Amino acid sequence: MHFTKSLTGIFLLIILFSVVSLAQDKDMMKDNMKKKEMMDNDKMMMKISKNMDDVALDGYDPVSYFTDMKPEMGMSDISYKWGGATWRFTSKDHMKMFKENPSKYAPQFGGYCAYALGLNKLVPADPAYWTMKNGMLYVNANADAQKLFRKDETGNIEKAEKNWKSLSMKEDEMNDDKMMDNKMDKDK
Repeated sequence: MHFTKSLTGIFLLIILFSVVSLAQDKDMMKDNMKKKEMMDNDKMMMKISKNMDDVALDGYDPVSYFTDMKPEMGMSDISYKWGGATWRFTSKDHMKMFKENPSKYAPQFGGYCAYALGLNKLVPADPAYWTMKNGMLYVNANADAQKLFRKDETGNIEKAEKNWKSLSMKEDEMNDDKMMDNKMDKDK
């Protein structure tokens, strides 16, 4: 009888530990999902270089760099809004591919010049000057910047990554200051 009580107690302890362990695993999974969601949101919230019409890549189809290995001008009637910018595409298939994985096809650093970012400058890029490295698209401001970027792609990317977050935030702060100045001017 004492033996069965001990077995029952051990059995109950095993069930209790299993339930606690499952709950912890579930919490860890939730935490991992939250981290991934936050990372995705960071990408979504990144500063996107866009023209006066809020069009990214000056209207070029970001997917065309990957599928056609060259920039192709997108069409205004085949567009998708992502990251605060409008992205244009040459086909509905390209738009669908982008929608399914925008961070795969969008240029790195929000479409700003990758070389200039390495120099701690936030400069809009010209989509005609581009480089594909490790399955990622990098654009540059002009032919000279592209040439300098390509001399040391890995080093320039590392420098740009270090500067990207602070520079994109500074631009947002400058834009906030400009909006505040404009509001103050209107209030006068």
